[in-house]
Amino acid sequence: LKDYLFYEEPGITLYCGDCREVLPLIEQQPDTCITDPVWPNSVFPGVDPAKLFAEMCAVLTSARLVAHLGCTSDVRFLAGVPERYPYLRTCWLRYARPSYRGRLLIGSDVAYAFGAAPAVRPGRHLLSGEIVARNNSTKLQNTGRGDDSSKNVNYAQMPHPAPRRLEHLTWLITKFVGERVLDPFVGTATTLEAAKLLGVPAIGIEIEPKYCEIAVKRLRQGVLAL
Repeated sequence: LKDYLFYEEPGITLYCGDCREVLPLIEQQPDTCITDPVWPNSVFPGVDPAKLFAEMCAVLTSARLVAHLGCTSDVRFLAGVPERYPYLRTCWLRYARPSYRGRLLIGSDVAYAFGAAPAVRPGRHLLSGEIVARNNSTKLQNTGRGDDSSKNVNYAQMPHPAPRRLEHLTWLITKFVGERVLDPFVGTATTLEAAKLLGVPAIGIEIEPKYCEIAVKRLRQGVLAL
């Protein structure tokens, strides 16, 4: 694992490499995997999303898998989820201010949870399925979604083409994670930042060094104890 280690601080570890190679080297994977995988209509060239996702799942040993997708992602590639992960529930990760793309209203992300339900604890007796992100500034890059149409967003000019909202990841971790969280497609580390804010140990894996660099800068900004 030391050959893949990119950054480490108390509770947070970031590996730079192919998750299909790194995951088998992690002796005890975190209980919950929350990730935004490469999706079928993404802007990453030369990637077979269904094959990549299925191969990642094949080496995943976490008790739960939560796939965090945009509402226009073709969910049929989730057929790669192994039978050992029974379907748990669907969660709507709403935006306070929707936008549109053509005739499609873009009003939420969607998370699909599979595997064993997390243990009951105070504040988590019921597994609710909806959250509204009200502060768009918590997204590392504002794509313009929420300011009318998002059809002309230039993804090539963005630090990362698929930024996710910190409020959504914080909610998912609170609802589904037991002790530790894993993100094998960590991108610019929204999952790791949310885990750091909550004091939850986390492991991230990202194959692109340029995204790892952004992640490290983000994590080094620190978290104030409020």
